[in-house]
Amino acid sequence: MRSSIQRKIIALLLAFVIILVFISYAANFLIVKEYYYYQRQNSFEKIYNNINSLAGNSDEISEKVNDRLCSLCEAEGITLLIFSDKDNVRFGYGNESQLRERYEKTLNNHNNNAYSHDILKTTENYTFQKYQETSDDTSYFEMWGKLSDGSSFILRMAAQASSTTGFAYNNRAYFLTTILMITLVILMFYLFSLYFTRPIRNLSDISQKMMDDDFEAKYTGKRRDEIDVLGKNMNELSEKLKNTIAELKSANLELQKDIDKKTQIDEQRKEFLSNVSHELKTPIALIQGYAEGLKEDIYDDAESRDYYCDVIIDESKRMNNIVKKLLSLNQIEFGNYHVVMERFDICQVISGVLNSSMILIKQKNINLSYDCDKSVYVWADEFQIEEVINNFVSNAINHVSGENEIKIDIITDNPEVARINVFNSGNHIPEESLEHLWDKFYKADKARTREYGGSGLGLSIVKAIMESMNQKYGVENVEGGVVFWFELECKN
Repeated sequence: MRSSIQRKIIALLLAFVIILVFISYAANFLIVKEYYYYQRQNSFEKIYNNINSLAGNSDEISEKVNDRLCSLCEAEGITLLIFSDKDNVRFGYGNESQLRERYEKTLNNHNNNAYSHDILKTTENYTFQKYQETSDDTSYFEMWGKLSDGSSFILRMAAQASSTTGFAYNNRAYFLTTILMITLVILMFYLFSLYFTRPIRNLSDISQKMMDDDFEAKYTGKRRDEIDVLGKNMNELSEKLKNTIAELKSANLELQKDIDKKTQIDEQRKEFLSNVSHELKTPIALIQGYAEGLKEDIYDDAESRDYYCDVIIDESKRMNNIVKKLLSLNQIEFGNYHVVMERFDICQVISGVLNSSMILIKQKNINLSYDCDKSVYVWADEFQIEEVINNFVSNAINHVSGENEIKIDIITDNPEVARINVFNSGNHIPEESLEHLWDKFYKADKARTREYGGSGLGLSIVKAIMESMNQKYGVENVEGGVVFWFELECKN
């Protein structure tokens, strides 16, 4: 990897070493040098003050003062010449002729080609300078000027001092340089740690948010190293976790729906078995009772025996009808029945159903209203639609009352849909029962249903048929009675 952490660490450490070397070099050749000059200047000023206080109070220097001046010159590694005028020397330590020559050169001609000098400080009493002898290439510090009593003086010291004071000055300079370097090192390592720990803390915060199911926080660094790769991987992981958790929640929701559906199916199965058992129990009991009566010859006359036989036949037919409807409903609900879509005239189908039911209509003196003066062609399974119409018409015949009227209408206001309404006069269906009419074995009026032999399966079969063809159906309470309706596609 081009920008790995390892390479960055190596580069940073290398830069750190180079900076330290540069600082050390600068300190030795700049800071130490200037500091050394500064200390030399302070030393010369202190020496000047001491000389001024010792030698400036009398014309002649006493032996005690002479000893003190000698000790001071020896301790500081300097040479000293004090004279009251050009010819009279008051005190001398070192090569007197050389010091006199230096003093004269300094006074007479500062730009003499025999030496070069740098004036470091000048006051009204003295001048402090550094100069270099061209003959032996040796550098010196020197101070020359006037004492408080008017005496002249010159102080002189080798610039590259080998005395203990020179080493002391160097040690002080290096000590200060070391403090500066340590401070810089601490600052550099602090910035270095921030550079690496800030993205790591950011990743830590992101991981904590991920633990709290917050996947919106993203790593946005652009370092192009392992931390950047880790951040991008965490972003991808966050997105995948987000999608996975969403999928799991959806799967859990679907699973809960399946569980609820299974529970509902189990309840429906139990209810179905209970209803089937209840519906078959009565005819089976009747068949068994009347069959036992025939066997035991309870009645000897032929009329009674015929009545017993008729009951057995009627109940057998009723059981057979229930079984057939259950088988038909089962086939439609489980997709075993193949819907055959065809185009046919719905008016002819309705007319056929009414003709087969005309005997019952006349027996109950029902006022039938149905007028279809033109053909209405629809798309559907003709056999199944005939079953739907037959169930609606039978339901209307069995429940008609009041005005004793049944009315069948075909509404084609929408050119693409035909709506078939089957109205029967009579009592309204309770509102709480309307949505349950399509359930298996549901009977809004159980006593009346039993009276005409209903099983509670007809409307369930209607529901299954209409849903298998994706068509609408329903029931409504209207003025004077009830309307059952369904729709079929009729566009060409």
